[in-house]
Amino acid sequence: MRALVTGARGFAGRWLVAHLEQEGHEVVPWGREVDLGQPGAIRAAVAGLGDLDWAFHLGAMADPRAAAEDPVRAHAVNVEGAAVLAGSLSPRCRFVFASSCHVYGHPAQLPIGESHALAPRGTYAQTKADAEAAVVAIRPGAIIARAFHHVGPGQDPRYALAGWVAQLRADAGAPIRVGDLGLRRDISDVRDIVEGYACLAAHAAPGSVVNLCSGVAPPLSHWLEVMAPGATLAPQAELLHGGQVPELRGSPARAHGLGWRPTRQVEDTLREMLSPGECP
Repeated sequence: MRALVTGARGFAGRWLVAHLEQEGHEVVPWGREVDLGQPGAIRAAVAGLGDLDWAFHLGAMADPRAAAEDPVRAHAVNVEGAAVLAGSLSPRCRFVFASSCHVYGHPAQLPIGESHALAPRGTYAQTKADAEAAVVAIRPGAIIARAFHHVGPGQDPRYALAGWVAQLRADAGAPIRVGDLGLRRDISDVRDIVEGYACLAAHAAPGSVVNLCSGVAPPLSHWLEVMAPGATLAPQAELLHGGQVPELRGSPARAHGLGWRPTRQVEDTLREMLSPGECP
């Protein structure tokens, strides 16, 4: 297959490109050279692509803090950019849109299934929900992948688990800066998540919405104990803000029905990230 991957220089994008190439697919990677906030740039870039079988749209303003600081840019990139791309590609191209578990907001029940009502909170989550609607309106056969949290080598340390890894690698004996360790999050290895994207492109019915998640959500304290048993903690006031969702845990049943399920243990992923040979 010949596949476009947007956000190819991002965390998950790099792993998706590597997976697709390993599977023998031809990959057209888009990084920052195509400005997803500029419709004309997207259309011009698509015009030069030639025939595509698959397109994976991972490109986005993905940091919730950055999106909140610049909501106009976040909407232009995350919503308008997704809509323009969806409308510019050939009808025969299978389009997989990488959405987020954050579109669900505070869940009314657990685990969260794909039929759960959307109640996004914050700019980033709202733009992802709006993008889903815009993409499907333009391209009804688009496949929506709602990825839950994922971690792995190369992740930005602004995110909790990767941040703890960075702190431990810098000074294993220093107190670890933490927020609310009682929050429960459904976390998978990034390599499992990108394999899920590829599975959806190959097997999901047009118009499908599918969670990519593990189905379990230990407290964040569990992951910290895996990385640094008995470590001294330094709670940070700015990380203890209220209003956070106590538990985000998805139902992976629909993805399992397509033949996908996570195969990597996140405990092993974290140990890999902490290993001396791993790049910070």
